[in-house]
Amino acid sequence: MGLGRPYRFERVLAVSVALTLTVIIAAFALYVLPFGGLTWGTPRCWYFTYIPYSCTGVRGSRQRILVARHELSALDVRAGVPDVEHGKLPHGQGLSALTKAWLGAFLIGTELLLLLLMGAWMLRTFSPGVHALTFSVVESPAASVAPSTELATSLLRARDGERQLRAQLAALQDVLAKKSADCPALPADRWNRKELDLLTGCWLLGHEVAAVRGNPGEPGREENCTTRTGRICFDGRGGGQREQIMDCPISGRAICKAPISVKFNDDGMLETAQPRVACDRPMVFWLPYSLKCDRRDDATAICHSNGFPGFPPRDYEFRREP
Repeated sequence: MGLGRPYRFERVLAVSVALTLTVIIAAFALYVLPFGGLTWGTPRCWYFTYIPYSCTGVRGSRQRILVARHELSALDVRAGVPDVEHGKLPHGQGLSALTKAWLGAFLIGTELLLLLLMGAWMLRTFSPGVHALTFSVVESPAASVAPSTELATSLLRARDGERQLRAQLAALQDVLAKKSADCPALPADRWNRKELDLLTGCWLLGHEVAAVRGNPGEPGREENCTTRTGRICFDGRGGGQREQIMDCPISGRAICKAPISVKFNDDGMLETAQPRVACDRPMVFWLPYSLKCDRRDDATAICHSNGFPGFPPRDYEFRREP
């Protein structure tokens, strides 16, 4: 009847209306029976017997048959329930005009309702199905207070550990600085023994100085620049690399790097040589300079550079890079 899955409530309504009409027809039959309006064996008798039987057996899937049956019943009542054999009821015993009007209106409304139900059933049957969406909600467990407290405690311990490590780092840096001061960068005995591994690592050459960029010998150069502190690194086996950076306001920064060879001369001077190389900017070259360095004390040496036309010789302070 439509009360089970899947729910078909239009069938419930159709069966309810059919049962209601069955009760009405049965009541009407009992009303006309004492006046001889319903004689056994006549077509009307069989009609009244058939209608209740068919109405009680109706199902929601037989709505179209139900509509046809009640159409016949409505037509019969609106026509005054005529008798096939004896005509109308005896004079004064029939239904009044008002009763007939209300009963006809009720049956017409019932017919319209059944038509709507039949249309709904047809739409449900022939229209494309719509898949229902199913949502599920998963509740996450509530956060407890204990993990937050433990996290805060761990964070405080980590911060304390960070402060302790910073203090230890500062203390170690101080110790290293003192030991570096006590340990000379250029000890005289090793310099005199011409030990190249003494130079292993990186050193600084000179300081920042003003420079010009352009063709040597021309009265006016292109722009004034700044030459940064040079840097030279040794591998301890007679090789290494020298680096020079020049910053210009118009052309920008030029970085020049050249491989070097290093050796101690017979007179105890440290000598380096480098080839002519191209820098990282177009049309910028680094000339093949050479250096001759003489130890001044345990921390520094003085290096003398050769010169070229337009680039006079220079002296550089040679010291260990921090």
